[in-house]
Amino acid sequence: MSKQIDLTGFITEDIEVVFGDKTYTLPLDPDVESYIELVNYIQLCLTPETNEYIKAAKKFIVGMVELNNESIDKKKLEKSLGINAIGDFMVKYIDILMEKGLLKKAVTPQKAETMSQ
Repeated sequence: MSKQIDLTGFITEDIEVVFGDKTYTLPLDPDVESYIELVNYIQLCLTPETNEYIKAAKKFIVGMVELNNESIDKKKLEKSLGINAIGDFMVKYIDILMEKGLLKKAVTPQKAETMSQ
C-alpha cells in the first residue's frame, strides 16, 4: 500500500498592508525562507533577555514585501517600520496565520511550569 501526500491545500489568499504611504500585498501562506524568519522572530520573542526580536521582525517584513511586490524602495519601507508598526503588524499577521491554521498556539516549557504552580 502506498502513501499519498496531498499538496492541493495551500492557502493562496493575500492580504494588503499599508506601511507609510504605500500599500503592499503579502501572502497568507509565506514562502519557506519567510516562514523560517517568522519562526526565528517567534523564538526570539520567547526569550525575555533579548530585544533582537524587533530586528528579526523587521527582517521578516522587509523580506516578505521585497519577495512579493515589484520595485519597492527598501530604504523608504524600512523608515516606515517603527516599533509600533512592526508590533501591530506582527501581532495581526500571526493572528491571521493562527486563524487559518498555518500556525498553532503553543505553550513554552517555562510557561507550562509557571501555569502549573
